[in-house]
Amino acid sequence: MAGSHAKFYTAINTVAVAPCIVGKSNMFRRSHLDSLTSASTSPYAPGIDFFSNNICEDHLIGDLLWRNSVPEQLNGEKFRNHGLVFGDVAIQPMASTSVADYIARRVRWLRVRKWTVVLATLVEPGVESMLCSAYAAFALTTLPQLRDTLGLPSSWTAFIVVWFMYITLWMGVDRLTYNKLHSVASVELDEDTPSFARPPQGPRRRFDEWLAAWLGREVLALPIWVFAVLGGTTVKWRKKTFWVGMDMKVYKYDGDESTDEAVPEGVAGKARSD
Repeated sequence: MAGSHAKFYTAINTVAVAPCIVGKSNMFRRSHLDSLTSASTSPYAPGIDFFSNNICEDHLIGDLLWRNSVPEQLNGEKFRNHGLVFGDVAIQPMASTSVADYIARRVRWLRVRKWTVVLATLVEPGVESMLCSAYAAFALTTLPQLRDTLGLPSSWTAFIVVWFMYITLWMGVDRLTYNKLHSVASVELDEDTPSFARPPQGPRRRFDEWLAAWLGREVLALPIWVFAVLGGTTVKWRKKTFWVGMDMKVYKYDGDESTDEAVPEGVAGKARSD
């Protein structure tokens, strides 16, 4: 969360080609959301309740605000649909997350996103370090224009060396991002600031510990993607099983998708504990 994800979200929001938000780190005006959902024929009330059948309500809210004009804009005021606030850090303690919980969480994210942002989900493996570095190494050691300009041989040895260089650079950027975020230098401290949000007295974790976690994350990225995208549509949510439909709604799962119904009360409890 403090490496690849932070880097990707910051980059996409800086370029501002599409809404890219994390539920715990975005803010919007309630009046704006109410105005954009009040005219709907949905059985749910305007606002947050409008997304009760969706498990990815954070993205859908961001997309709705991105694509539509809010009241201020309709009244002729200059009002942006999106903005990235520099300096504010969203802090989520995750020290007790097990590898199994991490994998389950990534699988849930992907199975939800594959129907909400299909194109982004399909190209996701290509922006992860292992595969992206392989693309670069292949291009630099195979394409004549690049290979001849750089004087690189067309061999597996050259491919591996270039790939390793890219991976090392990628890791270095992630390490810098991690250290920057965990410095929490922009947090205003008082007596109520929790321990996990305070600047560390020393390194949060030794480099070898961080490296093991980083390698685990990068090596697992593609297998998790394959399992999540190609291995089904069910997700675990608060000890219950649902499946995600192409309509981006969640349905109670009883083993036979043809008899399942949309969750009538919605996916209760939007304040997530995980």
